[in-house]
Amino acid sequence: TLRTGRQELLFGRQRLVSPLDWANIRRNFEGLRYMVKEKDYKLDVFAVNPVNSATGFNTVAEYNNKFDEANRNVLFSGAYYSYTALENTNIDLYYLWLYDDIQIPVRPDGNRHTVGTRYSKLIPQEDGRVWDLDAEGGFQFGRDNHQDVRAGFATGVLGHTWKNAPWSPRLSGLIYYGSGDINPKDGRNNTFYTMFPLGHAYWAISDNLTGQNRS
Repeated sequence: TLRTGRQELLFGRQRLVSPLDWANIRRNFEGLRYMVKEKDYKLDVFAVNPVNSATGFNTVAEYNNKFDEANRNVLFSGAYYSYTALENTNIDLYYLWLYDDIQIPVRPDGNRHTVGTRYSKLIPQEDGRVWDLDAEGGFQFGRDNHQDVRAGFATGVLGHTWKNAPWSPRLSGLIYYGSGDINPKDGRNNTFYTMFPLGHAYWAISDNLTGQNRS
């Protein structure tokens, strides 16, 4: 499938790319997307520009009296591959490239490349209970405000669901690491940029941080 024009993006557990259901309006982009879906895998390749204010690159006031326009100063592209041949298992590999022609000193952006992987598995039990495991990590490199970018993140979720109980309650725990920049004057930027996440799903009322360590 080849899709062009305005569209939404959603990959994996939405830690880096999400339409942001929590906001008043969902994120949308404009560009090209090529999608392949086979029995054992899925592949998405895309190149888009952010459009509305939910992307973080356009403001509401800018388009208060006119239609939204894509921000041509920002290019977001990449490829996301999901291997699904194993029962109850997903293995994802991805490469994301974000290029921002107008860099802002207080915001991690610039020219960033992200390579990452994700592993998720459901483990059903005979009595109807289900264990779930989800682990993901990525490394980011490039340039941001004339500094070399070297940053990364890693996270894991372990959960347990009682399927046969009323309302199917689930108990889970999460561990997360996101690199931050200790010395802003050393010529390196170590803050991992989470780009377009569904932050509220993981951070609740502290979702503005979205897993970014700005220290």
